Amino acid sequence: MLHLYRSPLLLTHWIAFSDGLGWVMFPAKTNGWNERKSYRGATAGLMRIPPRLGFNTGFPHPDATPVRAIDEHVFDHFAGPKHRRVA
Repeated sequence: MLHLYRSPLLLTHWIAFSDGLGWVMFPAKTNGWNERKSYRGATAGLMRIPPRLGFNTGFPHPDATPVRAIDEHVFDHFAGPKHRRVA
C-alpha cells in the first residue's frame, strides 16, 4: 500500500512510502509525481495525510482521483431540495 506524508520541514514537497517503492519525495504541484526522487531525510516527524490530497500531483492511488474525472451524477444526492427565499 502506498502512503502519503507531509513534512513540516519540507513544505514544497510531499513524501510517499510503500514496501516496494521505499521512501520517495516529489513536488507538491501538478504532475509532481513525475519528478519524484529518493527521500533520505528523517521519517520520525512526518505526518501521514489522506492519499486523496495528492489528486492533482499524479500520485498513483485510487483515492487520489481528480475531481474532474468523477461523473457528475455522483454529486446528485448533494443537490437536495430547492429552497425559496422568505423575506
